[in-house]
Parts: sequence; C-alpha cells; structure tokens
Amino acid sequence: MIDFSGEIEQTQQAGVSHPLNLPFLFEPQQAKGQAVLLIHGFGASPYEMRPLGEALCQQGYLVLGVRLAGHGTTPEDLRACSWQDWLISVQQGYQFLRQNAVTINVIGQSTGALLGLALTRQPLSKLVLLSPFLKLRHPLAKMAGWLKYLIPYQHRQLPDPQRQHYYERRPLAGVEQIERLRRHIEPMLADISLPTLILAAAGDQTVAPGTGRKLFLKLGSSQKRFHLLGASVPHVLSTEENPQFVETCQLIEEFLGNS
Repeated sequence: MIDFSGEIEQTQQAGVSHPLNLPFLFEPQQAKGQAVLLIHGFGASPYEMRPLGEALCQQGYLVLGVRLAGHGTTPEDLRACSWQDWLISVQQGYQFLRQNAVTINVIGQSTGALLGLALTRQPLSKLVLLSPFLKLRHPLAKMAGWLKYLIPYQHRQLPDPQRQHYYERRPLAGVEQIERLRRHIEPMLADISLPTLILAAAGDQTVAPGTGRKLFLKLGSSQKRFHLLGASVPHVLSTEENPQFVETCQLIEEFLGNS
C-alpha cells in the first residue's frame, strides 16, 4: 500500500474541500508494473480524470491523478497562477510515481495534454493526448493578455453536478497562460519522439476545428496515431459524459498495452 496521505493533506491545506477534487492514487489488485499520470484540463479538477483512472486501474495500471495549481479551490487562485505553476504540479506527480514505478505513461486532457507534452523531457513510455490543441475556438483567445484588464473572468453556465468540480468563472489571465503554454510547446513538437495517441472529437466546441490533427502532423514521433471521435462527442473525453467513453477507454488501453 503506497502512502499518498501527505499529498492529500497538502492539497486540503491549499483549500480543496470537495473529496472528488483532490488528487488521487489508484492501486491495482494485479499490477502490470506500469503507471499512468493523469492531467486534467483548465478550470477543472482531478474529478475530470477519475472515471478514466478507475478504468485503467482495473486494467492493472498504477494511476495518479494530479491537481493543477489554482484548481479545485477558487477562480481567484487560478487567476494568480502561471503555466509554469501548473507544470510544477505535473512534475511533482511524476516524481511521486518515479518512486513507485519504472515505466510511466502520461495522459492529458486539453490543457493537460499540452502539459503532458511539456513533460516529455523526462523519461516516459507513452503519451496519450485527449482533445489537444494549437488553437482555441474563441476568436479573442489570443487577446486574453490585454482583455483580462477589461474582463477579468469569462462566465459560463454549468449544470448543478459540475459546479462542484469546474469553475463557472474562468479567469482570462489563465487563458493568457494557456496561450503562453501553447507557444512554448509548438516549437518542441518536431523533436518529440514518444509513441503518441491523439484522440479528438468532431463535436468539440472548445478548440478550433482540425487543431488536434494539426498538432498530430507536427509531432516528430514515428509511432503516432490519430483518432477522431464522432460529432456527438464533446471536448472532455475522460468522463462518462462522453457518449463514446467506453470506446475511448478501449483505444487508450489498446495503445498502452501494445509493446
């Protein structure tokens, strides 16, 4: 039994109160000797990656879901964070797994996918990118750096269950950081040689159409796959709100399982 209590306590001290927004560690009954690091998206929390984590744990993977800095607490906390702060959160999760597993795979959702790409200078086995992007759909996203002074937060309506796990007010300062992260990642893509699976959705209303495919083409890996899910599939692929969630899990498990 791996002791994860210190990480939980540290996150609670940072202000995370809902138990499903805490980072998680799932240990399989029959271990493969491989680990998976899960990275949630912008304005979300580890809750977003739990269903996928549970599915992978059942397949024998040791699974750690990180909490990105500024998430799961308040939008004001997120407003004060940089993309480097988010990456530190990911690196800390990676280092925890390094103490307990030799082989580490990374799966990131949306902005979490970009952070997964930023981690590729560390020894990794495989990379899975869910709804990755090089361009957001909103035409003003690139102007967030100065819009944040006029409109500090973007408001959106969420159904009741999601309000506990996602921010309804998303800081434009955070969108600016996403753009900075994207600019940091794009020149690196040609040098990334990890085996990579990219899953995108035709129904994605968050990122620009075709941007996942564009990222795929820029990747330097000789072992890469791209799969486009249907028009009924939304941006977030890692929860059961994805009507093709079972297929998504199967594609990921098949990719990770192939040597």
